[in-house]
Amino acid sequence: MTSTGSGRDPLHGLRARAEAALQESAADPAERREDPMLHELRLHELELRMQNEALRELHVEATINRERYRDLFEHAPVAYLLLDRETRILEANLAACELLQAQRGALIGRKLSTFVDSASVERFVRHMRATMSTPETQRSELSLVVADERRCDVRIESARNHLNPEQCRSALVDLTALRQLQRQLDRAQRLEAIGTFASGIAHDFSNLLAVVAAGADVALELIDAPDLVGMPLERIKRAAVQGRGMVRQLLRFASGPHADSMGVFRLDDVVRAAEDSLRQLLGPTVELKMHLNAHDAEVCLDLGGPEEILLNLASNALHAMPSGGELAIETQVLEGNGGLDPRLPAQTYALLSVSDSGRGMDTQTQARAFEPFFTTKSAGHGTGLGLAMVYGIVKRAGGHIQLTSEVRLGTTFRIYLPLSLPESEGRSERPLRVV
Repeated sequence: MTSTGSGRDPLHGLRARAEAALQESAADPAERREDPMLHELRLHELELRMQNEALRELHVEATINRERYRDLFEHAPVAYLLLDRETRILEANLAACELLQAQRGALIGRKLSTFVDSASVERFVRHMRATMSTPETQRSELSLVVADERRCDVRIESARNHLNPEQCRSALVDLTALRQLQRQLDRAQRLEAIGTFASGIAHDFSNLLAVVAAGADVALELIDAPDLVGMPLERIKRAAVQGRGMVRQLLRFASGPHADSMGVFRLDDVVRAAEDSLRQLLGPTVELKMHLNAHDAEVCLDLGGPEEILLNLASNALHAMPSGGELAIETQVLEGNGGLDPRLPAQTYALLSVSDSGRGMDTQTQARAFEPFFTTKSAGHGTGLGLAMVYGIVKRAGGHIQLTSEVRLGTTFRIYLPLSLPESEGRSERPLRVV
């Protein structure tokens, strides 16, 4: 029997098919010339059986379609609601429950208008009135107030239910999350632009500093009164050399990945090797705790990159704990992204976490933390390149860095690094350094 999935109605042409089947089933030609009344009864019986079979197929097809629709509705990434004219919620999918921060049982029967912020009520009334009076889809933007008085900006698209004109179907998109992603994109583009700018001026600036340093050297050799002039010249020379070091940092930050400057490292071994340097940097007032669970996991980073990451993050933490505190370094291997950051591709990562118990950062500081030359330290106590360097090293490795912080509650940096593949799985030829 032909299914409805083929686009053909299984009830169509039943009489003709029953007639053909009856003729084929007659073994003796004499049976084909039977009494017309008997023939009609047999034909009707066969037609009923075929009709029942077709109806069973239609029922199965309808059940499959209903389940498919229910599954799509329930697990859609967008919040879907079925509303009546009074905006009472008749149906809500999982995304709607998450958006409105309520269980389905608490949503059904509740009016969507009770979630609408007072500033958006009039707009929502106009939206619903237009939806219920016209067949076209209506679109608007609203502010909702959900659990704990949290505001949520949404775009709502509603259309009247063609099966029941007293109802409408509404889709709600969380604009708050979209705007956050846009801010992250803008920030990444800003960092890229800053890196390009820094790379463009760095070489010329380095050459200027080289001239200054060389001039100071010549002057030191020529002067007759080194005690009077020598000290200022030494300061000039030292400043020029330090400036060239800063330029080299900028160039490393702004440059792309270079195969001949990358190496493969066992993450846990690198952290262990840096322990003594970290303890000397932190001093006696900061307790260092290490929990290393990445075992033999290997990652590909700039040569010197792992030590630079650890020392820069530790220095940042030390600045945040002037009266002492605790610095915790943890490593582990994550299958997928461990559910910690949905933006990460689903692959295996080595996770390096560095957490301090310091004074934390406000949202404005967090937004600029990885910008070159941005620093909260006083003049002369920091270049603002430390976290920018960390950001550049991680990005060149194909990784991701996540910053979470609260004022007076400390800061955590989570660095996700893709595991280095063995040569049999496609590792490119390049110099390797295994610690």
